[in-house]
Amino acid sequence: MTALFRTALVLAAALSLFATSALAKESIEKEGVFIHTLQEFPDCRADTVKLKYHIKEENGQPHVSAAFQWQANKESSPDCMPKDVKIALQLFSRTRLVKNINFQPEILKSGEGYGKPDTSVRKWDKFLCGWGREDVNDCYSEEEAKKFLNSGYKIIGFYVWR
Repeated sequence: MTALFRTALVLAAALSLFATSALAKESIEKEGVFIHTLQEFPDCRADTVKLKYHIKEENGQPHVSAAFQWQANKESSPDCMPKDVKIALQLFSRTRLVKNINFQPEILKSGEGYGKPDTSVRKWDKFLCGWGREDVNDCYSEEEAKKFLNSGYKIIGFYVWR
């Protein structure tokens, strides 16, 4: 085997490893709609609540969007949903950790469709936060958030809280 041929093999192997690792990184982009039925709030029952979401990375920053709509139960007023509810989109990692992206989209009256979405560029250290009301400020650092997202994750649902 000539030295030139060996060098070519080493370069080909190095390029192959580089291409494989570059392709292995998953995109963090996800979008979809989740629907829950029979949600109860103080003095308000919803037959259905829907969350439309979109998560992506653009210019090195996380961008998120979430819009909310709901349908009141026939015994509830069409404007009974509190306007200050918060929504947490739940993410589950391959390492079995759960983190949330918290939103506060516009809440319209029952049956009026999606309100104005909460769209924002987030700081990485305020992007993936704790589980539940008590841990809403327990957020991952930029490094932890990127590791969580790039290792693969699934959107597993959402919850509405005040």
